[in-house]
Amino acid sequence: MPLRALLATSLLLSATATGAAPPDVASPFLVGANYVPSHDWHTTLENWDPATVDADLAALSRVGVKCLRVFPLWPLLQPRPDTVDATKLDRLAALLDMAHRHGLVVQVAPLTGWMSGLTFLPPWADGNVFTEERIVAGEERLVRAVAARLRGHPALHSWDFGNEINVLVDVMKLEATPAQIDTWMHRIYRAFKEADPATPVTNGIGTGFDPRFNTRAIARSSDFLSVHSYPQFHRTNVLDPPLGMRSTYSLNFITAWAMAEEKPVLMQETGASEDQATPIDIARYLRLTLASTWAEGATGYFWWCTHDIRPGYQARVDGFFPKYSLKSQQDGRLSAMEQSLGLLTSDNREKPSAVEYRRLARFLDGLGTGWKDRLPVVYVLAPATDEYFRTMLDLIQPFVLAKRAHTRVRILHDGAPVPADAAAVVIPGFSPTPGGREHVRAYLESGGTVYQSFENDFAPAVRLGSPEALPDARVWLERGSERVSAHRFLTLPSQRVRTVTADGVDVLGLLSRKPPEVGAWRFGEPLFVRARVGRGRFFYLGADVEAGLLARYDPWREDESHLFYEVLLPAADVDIDNPAVELAHRARGREELLVLVNHSESWQDVAVTSRRPLRLEDAEAAAALGEGRSIPLRLAPAQVVFARIRPSD
Repeated sequence: MPLRALLATSLLLSATATGAAPPDVASPFLVGANYVPSHDWHTTLENWDPATVDADLAALSRVGVKCLRVFPLWPLLQPRPDTVDATKLDRLAALLDMAHRHGLVVQVAPLTGWMSGLTFLPPWADGNVFTEERIVAGEERLVRAVAARLRGHPALHSWDFGNEINVLVDVMKLEATPAQIDTWMHRIYRAFKEADPATPVTNGIGTGFDPRFNTRAIARSSDFLSVHSYPQFHRTNVLDPPLGMRSTYSLNFITAWAMAEEKPVLMQETGASEDQATPIDIARYLRLTLASTWAEGATGYFWWCTHDIRPGYQARVDGFFPKYSLKSQQDGRLSAMEQSLGLLTSDNREKPSAVEYRRLARFLDGLGTGWKDRLPVVYVLAPATDEYFRTMLDLIQPFVLAKRAHTRVRILHDGAPVPADAAAVVIPGFSPTPGGREHVRAYLESGGTVYQSFENDFAPAVRLGSPEALPDARVWLERGSERVSAHRFLTLPSQRVRTVTADGVDVLGLLSRKPPEVGAWRFGEPLFVRARVGRGRFFYLGADVEAGLLARYDPWREDESHLFYEVLLPAADVDIDNPAVELAHRARGREELLVLVNHSESWQDVAVTSRRPLRLEDAEAAAALGEGRSIPLRLAPAQVVFARIRPSD
């Protein structure tokens, strides 16, 4: 099968949030990068230098890049609403010819009007690009012309609307309702499909999910979803250090958020700049997040970006709109952060991140997709809102806690039925809508497991006291489970608590307001309880631990709040004992693979435990890691281990 068709198939057959992909279908994991040419930035179609472009693509092929996302700036392609520049189209086709010669495929984003803090528009499109009929009709004309010109090209992988075109709503101060945006997205999608029905289409909105550009609407006008994740833009970088759990798991979170739409998800942009981190830490971030994105079940991973930008570069091209650009960049210069994001320097020398990219990208290309997860699935309920940024900051806490409990974590939007693969549902400190409560209650009564903190919507027998301010509440864990040993004190990252009175429930944890006396048998009032609801189990914790974590910087070395999630779950066939290390357990046919990812800046000791004797083999180095029911490992900061499970003798 040609490379283009094989890689496109990987998007359409990749696992979705409900595991609905055909079983054991192996297809490539799409490793790519966003193409920033080494010279003349994204104005390369205007300042055309085929020898420079060819050298770029040859260098990227050597690094192991398989797919390039390419941005022909909108005003360069379409000087007038009824005219698409034939010379620029020929140059774009020539770029794809060169890509094909170097074994690369290309994702093309023709409506690129926003890029790296700068706005580029054809002069005739200085208006509402989402609602004005004359402008939207011109956009459709451009999309059809580009798609018709490149249709069937062996290097064409997929179409993207453009680069984060949603940003234009704010920078241009445009008025557009969610319904109008939905209509606009459908028109652009239809224009692509009318000109080129066979090629997949996405919409690189990335980090910008909001009521106007929400994932449900995007999914209606996309064949697969694309997500962008940068800790500094999601603001998880103020919660944890660069290799901390919320910073790095923010990629997993946004991937899981998009997977709720049950379509393949591409990590289309992530990266780190030497303006923010050392080259070695950037390489560690790349390796950690690339491996974790594969383990999450995404269909691919693209780094931002291919090349550094020469200091002092200034965009000089017709169609640059300073008035719609960031104030600090209205002279057309790129920020210091933008200048050092590349895998390669501007003279095509490889950086430490390129070495890590080559090493892991080739390995993951060999692993491919089509793997099934063997870990229990925990769904974190998301409030009924499309305000992604605020919701992410609230929900990254329970997401990380569930990851620290070594589960597969998925997002369940309030009002959606609970999927059949749910091992538990977590409701972190809020009350669902009436419709959401009914779905959760039906799941509970049919035998499901639900955890809720601070609010109680499901167990009338559990009566709550009034909220009281109590930072760092101390809890005696009275009873444990298959996964958690009891008889220990836990200090919670709480701000508030609500004690419980109840009959006929299991008291699992007691609030201890003062140090216990030696010889005491009871240590306080019930705070963590388990009640029967129909045939299901409802766990209630009277402390706002998830909200409390949001106010704490890098609390993970001491915090044990994940144990409240572990209590919900049965013992796993294979587990590890270190919450700082991500665990994925995946299978395809008779193959089994463990992925261990150190989401920290410290060395971590890990014991892999199993109900049956195992023999682990390093899948990258083909070296033995150990054998038995407990296998000790030690992981360096941000280290990743892919361990094949072999039958033990």
